[in-house]
Amino acid sequence: MTSKYDVAYNAIQGARDYQEDFCDVTVTGEPVSRADDIIQLGDSGELLAVLADGMGGHVGGAEASALACRSFIAAFEGTSGLPQERMAAALAACNHAIAERIQNHSSLEGMGCTFLGVLFDSSGMRWISVGDSILYIFRDNLLWQLNEDHSMAPVLDKLVEQGKMDREEAEKHPQRHHLRSALTGTQIDLIQLRDQAMLLQEQDWILVASDGIQTLEPREIEKIVEEHRQSGSRQVVAAILEAVEAAREPYQDNTSVIAITPVL
Repeated sequence: MTSKYDVAYNAIQGARDYQEDFCDVTVTGEPVSRADDIIQLGDSGELLAVLADGMGGHVGGAEASALACRSFIAAFEGTSGLPQERMAAALAACNHAIAERIQNHSSLEGMGCTFLGVLFDSSGMRWISVGDSILYIFRDNLLWQLNEDHSMAPVLDKLVEQGKMDREEAEKHPQRHHLRSALTGTQIDLIQLRDQAMLLQEQDWILVASDGIQTLEPREIEKIVEEHRQSGSRQVVAAILEAVEAAREPYQDNTSVIAITPVL
């Protein structure tokens, strides 16, 4: 497995006047600058990408997403054992941190966030996911979502498949984007943990994104990655965010994107 990655990340506010997304990338505990492109891991090095999309109003959402990401990184780096065990323990720790913050600051009642953590090491890639932030892989010129969607969207789509709802009704359903699971400091209803490492191939691209990216259709994202991948991760991230802004969605959500590709 490669020990070198091309990495970049950035975010836009969209049509919002505040930012509730938070994302970060670390290499064995050291933060990765947005100006860094090529990351070289040591023999036991770990590249960790985290992203959270806050909810609960301007202050609460921003607080929850930043707290979740920082708490996860600290807890993951502070434990030993199997990677998947450390990821599960770190998720519990950041959910507990949100509970404590709410308990100490009643004005933050109701805050929470989605969470997506992706780990790269010598064995491959693993992830842990709660909510509807998205983990894409671009492979062989096709884009696939790797993690589960914990919003109501797949539930409604299942009703369409069963003939119990028509497609247009499902697409326009008022609860389509309601979350079935999130970090709120209480019990986490749904968690996806990929405990078996996934091997990456040459020219794979991993995109970690908040759901604001869904303003773009998968084919649009495929085209952007196809056109800009030779220019590196920073250009891929910039082109995706520019396309989201160019769509001029009236209620465009915050959008964060982390792009990672192995350098073999």
